[in-house]
Amino acid sequence: MKAEQNNEKILLTTWYLEIFNTPDFPPKTISIKNFHIEKIEKPPIHFYRYLYDTIGSPWTWWERKLQPDEQLIKDIHKPKVELHVPFIQFLPMGMVELDFRNFPEVQLAYFGIFPEFYNQKIGGYLLDWSIRYVFSKKAKRYWLHTCSLDSPNALPAYQKAGFKLYKTIEEYTEHPEIQIQKIYKNKNI
Repeated sequence: MKAEQNNEKILLTTWYLEIFNTPDFPPKTISIKNFHIEKIEKPPIHFYRYLYDTIGSPWTWWERKLQPDEQLIKDIHKPKVELHVPFIQFLPMGMVELDFRNFPEVQLAYFGIFPEFYNQKIGGYLLDWSIRYVFSKKAKRYWLHTCSLDSPNALPAYQKAGFKLYKTIEEYTEHPEIQIQKIYKNKNI
């Protein structure tokens, strides 16, 4: 979704969605040879950044790019933060980052698949899998937020999976790419 620009700042819309139980429809299936999902314990920073950048670069994911490695490691290695990675054979193809720190509420912190796997129903399967996984752990609420810089398919996909919109925030903010450029400039990168 395009963000409206206003003098160096953009209008950023953030949508907050939630779901309170497993959907009534049957679990989605996927028929890809050697497909599996692995929970990655304490992922190395380079692997996490590879996933994040590959998934997020088409959609201006920026928050983790603003974090120094030391802070990011602390965040993703917390005991109640889980990283699940779908693979075909040994090739990663996306990620589901779940934050259980406020259990029985769980946040879908980051979610996505690599661009080469778009339009193969993998994203829908992975999102459905995450919902069923979270509620199998006895969560009471599963929530997320997405924004107007994310894929135009994100909001409709979450709603199709059963998430309901409960809050929308619109604000003018500096474009994330400008924020990232400032950090690189300060680090002389």
